[in-house]
Amino acid sequence: MQQRAPSLVGRLRVAYDLARDEMLALVREAGHPDVTGAMITLFRLTGIDQRRPGEIAATARLSKQATNDFLRELERLRYVERHPDPSDGRARIMKLTKRGHELDAAVWAAGRNVERSWAARIDRKRMATFNEVLDELIAGHDRD
Repeated sequence: MQQRAPSLVGRLRVAYDLARDEMLALVREAGHPDVTGAMITLFRLTGIDQRRPGEIAATARLSKQATNDFLRELERLRYVERHPDPSDGRARIMKLTKRGHELDAAVWAAGRNVERSWAARIDRKRMATFNEVLDELIAGHDRD
């Protein structure tokens, strides 16, 4: 059987999984042992606070059903609350509780710590180049 080299996409997925695992460990060390890796996905980019579940799902690139499942669990754990959307009383928006703001800060700090750790491992210049290439790929996709 011929040995196949892993694709770029496959290696990016492995890197993402490693980063998420490192972030999750840091988030749990910061006092949030009940949070899962899937839940922290909701906090990336524009986060959760003051947003509708559908918007959160789109940003996290998750289904609305999965997102609502995670939001219900975050609500049960008292990280978020659902409130009527002031611009449309029929819709709901998510608001972070005090504990939710602490989790949001922990997730963002963990992400930056992982970036710094990886930059120290491969050297800052190569990490900057890697970030530039990712930005170009993402920007190119947005134009397609």
